[in-house]
Amino acid sequence: MRLLKIQVKTGWRSSGCLCYKVRRKVRDAHYKAMRKYTVEDFDYLAIYDPISEGVYVVPSTMMEGKLRLEPPRNNQKVLIKWAADFTWDKHLLSLGKPLSFSAPSFL
Repeated sequence: MRLLKIQVKTGWRSSGCLCYKVRRKVRDAHYKAMRKYTVEDFDYLAIYDPISEGVYVVPSTMMEGKLRLEPPRNNQKVLIKWAADFTWDKHLLSLGKPLSFSAPSFL
């Protein structure tokens, strides 16, 4: 069994898209220094949408930075990364895992 590295980010909505940053702060550098993630940094990126409380999962090879939630105003149909194609449930199905899980009980 192989462990997968998942980077979790909180997204924000803009122009019908769920946007997310694909960079991080660099330690021991200038306080505004940022570094882009590489494919080797993680296997999947989980993006949390605080408005819908949904989670979307994209592979590390997809570093674009946004998922489309609403149809574009120019009616473009090709090259769109629809958020509905990257839901947490669809991700679990692609891994062959059950759709439900329960958090551990610490009582």
